[in-house]
Amino acid sequence: MKTDIGKNEGVLSDTLQKRKSVYGDYKDVIETRTKIMASVKNHYYLVNGGPMSQDLEVAFGDLVMKLVRAVAAPNHGDSFHDLSGYAALLEKIYVEGK
Repeated sequence: MKTDIGKNEGVLSDTLQKRKSVYGDYKDVIETRTKIMASVKNHYYLVNGGPMSQDLEVAFGDLVMKLVRAVAAPNHGDSFHDLSGYAALLEKIYVEGK
């Protein structure tokens, strides 16, 4: 089976450029997410007297990613749809136990 690696690289490059034009430079996104997650984890520690579990940290990390994207592109409705979806999934897991 022959693979056209050059074609895939072009598609990837195009996708990354499109995401950058909508959400900003990925390095800046990571920096923002890191600062928000540090605050979230610190607040959890202060309220609960211990560190956040790894699974909860990953789950909140997903929410933070979608929040940062929504802030960067408030007219891009898909970001809010994703944010709502992740929040609903977290509610099912952590509140409803499903």
